[in-house]
Amino acid sequence: MYGKCGCLLRAEKVFDEMIERNIFTYNAMLGAYVSNGEFWEAIELYAQMRILEIPVDAHTFSCVLKACAGVKDLFVGREIHALAIKFGFVCNDILVNSLVSMYSKCNDFSAAQLLFHRVSGRGDVVLWNLMISAYMVNGMKKEALRLLVEMWNVGVTPSTYTFVAALQACEEPILGSSGMEIHAVVLKSGFCRDIYVSNALLIMYTRCGKLDEAEKVFMHMDEGDNVSWNSMLSGYVQNGLHDEALNLFTEILSAGQKPDQVSIISILSACGRSGKLLNGMEVHAFALKHELDFELQVGNTLMDMYAKCTKLSYMDSVFHRIPCKDCISWTTIIAGYVQNNFHMKALELFREAQTGRNGC
Repeated sequence: MYGKCGCLLRAEKVFDEMIERNIFTYNAMLGAYVSNGEFWEAIELYAQMRILEIPVDAHTFSCVLKACAGVKDLFVGREIHALAIKFGFVCNDILVNSLVSMYSKCNDFSAAQLLFHRVSGRGDVVLWNLMISAYMVNGMKKEALRLLVEMWNVGVTPSTYTFVAALQACEEPILGSSGMEIHAVVLKSGFCRDIYVSNALLIMYTRCGKLDEAEKVFMHMDEGDNVSWNSMLSGYVQNGLHDEALNLFTEILSAGQKPDQVSIISILSACGRSGKLLNGMEVHAFALKHELDFELQVGNTLMDMYAKCTKLSYMDSVFHRIPCKDCISWTTIIAGYVQNNFHMKALELFREAQTGRNGC
């Protein structure tokens, strides 16, 4: 209970004060360590179990494999795989899923592939999702889509995660047709009202430059969240539709949504690229009111917007309000002065940046 509530110290205290411990006690403590991100402690506790000859089960191995994946400890992960074979646990779906996940996260993709293809009766959607995700992590997007087709052919029902991962594989114009095919399956399967799948569709279409399709998805959403609004907003900006982005931002405010840092950055980019100074200043005022102007990325984007609108005094004011500047801050203001033909000022700031003053 304490472990699940994030009270790890109390969980450890209860564990240490126990006179007798069994496999269930150890598994509970292992789970507490893993769920709280204390992976090395989980591996150390497992080592103690082995020394004390505490019996282990599939749950023990599954917990420790998650810890191995968290710290990329392939050596212990392989040891557990060998013991799982020895004890006859390799038929346990949860354990097999943990093994595939561990190998994938420890960058032993060939072992993950081999294990996946050796599993008999691959009817667990989690296993397929893990393998699709492994292909994605390794940049093998076409292979991920082929695996999705194979999954359908063997009769495994896709889940929300399956569709999201598959749509992420289609976020390139060359794979846009595959994305549309997946969209058709989404509609047929009844996942079109799932917010995560809808957002994945929206992002896929905007990144493929299919704004008409993205708008259709957006309009048919029952109730979008910040990801939905921001995806549509950034889609307009990325595709040069700045007026549409400004109209959508107005709609966001009218709908009672609260724009966040991502929204502000997108709309400021639209204002800068289209030279709409007054709109940019209104967004700046909104950022000031909601204390978003101190966010580093917002400040950098504000500078870029003012530079593009030739308001260098405003750009300079924003620059000096940024509490902790990064290289992008310095590059943006130097570029802003260069673009507006203030070359001596740009050189002066370049020298200042090299000295490491003012938070650089």
